[in-house]
Amino acid sequence: MKTPMNTFTGARLDPIWPGDGRTIAAAFAANLTIKGGTVIGQISATAASEVQSLSISGTPTGGTITLAFGGQTTSPLGYNATAAQVQAALEALTPIGAGNIAASGGALPGSAVTLTFQADLANQPQPLIAVTAALTGGTSPAASVSRTTAGVANGKWAPYASAHSDGTQTARALVAMDVATDPAGRITFGTLSTGGEHGEKYPSAPIYYKGEFKTADLTGLDSNALSGFGRLITGSLSDGVLSLL
Repeated sequence: MKTPMNTFTGARLDPIWPGDGRTIAAAFAANLTIKGGTVIGQISATAASEVQSLSISGTPTGGTITLAFGGQTTSPLGYNATAAQVQAALEALTPIGAGNIAASGGALPGSAVTLTFQADLANQPQPLIAVTAALTGGTSPAASVSRTTAGVANGKWAPYASAHSDGTQTARALVAMDVATDPAGRITFGTLSTGGEHGEKYPSAPIYYKGEFKTADLTGLDSNALSGFGRLITGSLSDGVLSLL
């Protein structure tokens, strides 16, 4: 007779009936931090690389700006920086790296600089590059970064939400352990818990597609998700058992 094995917060998600749970390796979208047991879906939309625009208003005559991405900040750039200077500064940041962003247009402040994520960072959603300005002259000078094209990671996995329209509005599976991805979609383990000890065993994040789980151990589970990938076999939605078939 099988013995029920409850899951616990902060570690690998295991099915109540271990013999019934199976996993597959999956590629996730970039810049995610996902807790084990989170309901996920698969993105199904036209792939697109992130494009952003850096601009300066107010016609400054001096001063500098700095750009930040992934927790790192560039050296100060002149108010009249060229696209090549902006690109070099961003490529010097470890989370971006050489060849992974292209800058065109400019020079500042008269013309905007277009920033296109490419190579390792292509076809992924990326956060906005942050800009801090210390500009002088002109009239209320300011710098900003706006999104021109949102990156889309077609075929990758991401947290489920019924309000989405990119494919992740359909619940498909559960994350087997805590997962974080960098701007290129590379996966690290253990950012939220002790799940990192399993990281060396998998080329990519494992997800459950079959098994029986306590619903209290899951994140993002709602009635729409239930109808999408399983059925409640005992208890209630808040404290029952979900069977992924």
